[in-house]
Amino acid sequence: MKIAIIGSPKSGKTTFSSSFVGNVKHTDDLISLGWSEASEKASFWFDESVDVIEGVAVPRALRKWLERNKTGKPVDKVIIVVNASFCELSKGQLSMAKGIVTVWNEIVRELLARGVVVEETRLTPLALDGAIAPDNQQVLPADVLVGEGTLPEPPRQ
Repeated sequence: MKIAIIGSPKSGKTTFSSSFVGNVKHTDDLISLGWSEASEKASFWFDESVDVIEGVAVPRALRKWLERNKTGKPVDKVIIVVNASFCELSKGQLSMAKGIVTVWNEIVRELLARGVVVEETRLTPLALDGAIAPDNQQVLPADVLVGEGTLPEPPRQ
């Protein structure tokens, strides 16, 4: 089963991905390429023998894969880490979180129509190997990635 993990910056995606066995790829490893190039390269990971792909660039990578492949599915499951950030975010990270929501809303119906399972998970400090969330956690757009906590209905065929 191939899994994509998405969520806003500093929400615990990378730590959560370490709980999976197999070949795990992190889009943060592509940060030096720039936004467009990183998501382009990551979009090809969906065609490789990768078990888990995680990171803030995953929604853009999924969108690029869907644009390139008119049929099929890039992953079997998308797990949305719906958390408050575990630290204060910069203006750039807050902007990135909003961008994740925008791209996700563009692709979620297509993913569901192609048979991709979408589920949410909320991580606790204990789930993150004892990481302690600061008192000033920020509520981010990732909390509304699927709007009001519900997933849209897949299109009827």
